[in-house]
Amino acid sequence: MTIPTTAASPWPARCAYLSASIFIGASGATNVVYGWSKGDTFAASLVWAGVAGAVAIVFALSWPALIRSVDAKRWSAALIALVAMLLSGAYSVTAALGSAAGGRANAAATETATTDARTKAQVAYDTALTTSRRQKTTGALLWSPHRAWLRSHRPMPALVAPHYEESSRGSRPRRSPWGGICHPAP
Repeated sequence: MTIPTTAASPWPARCAYLSASIFIGASGATNVVYGWSKGDTFAASLVWAGVAGAVAIVFALSWPALIRSVDAKRWSAALIALVAMLLSGAYSVTAALGSAAGGRANAAATETATTDARTKAQVAYDTALTTSRRQKTTGALLWSPHRAWLRSHRPMPALVAPHYEESSRGSRPRRSPWGGICHPAP
């Protein structure tokens, strides 16, 4: 038997704290990454990341400080907490937008570099192919007189044909009248 009670469940509060922790962690990580990317040397990156981490901590603590100050009616402390929250919140929003814009800029720069590299490789390939074709054409022009000489000085097939036939019938190849061994034509 269950007894109805008026006590609230602790789960909504736990879920709220978990959600707030996830938000604070994501916001802090974004701030630190943005701060790290602002530096141009290791030391500068380390300083910017430290400042961004401190801003994330101030932003995380300014909410409860503002709520407690307003509940206690300490208006000067509430004003200071509000100013801290607005400044650190503005930095966090700037860091989030800057980090996203920086990611897009890096992607665009990488795409441009890849396209340029592909274009240069294609131009180099086309140049090599054109040069190779020119060399083959030049080589064919240089060797064409030699080829013409070879064609004109080959033995006539009519003179060599009987030797081919004899050598294909016999067990060993016969000698050509020009001083070589006549093999049967393939």
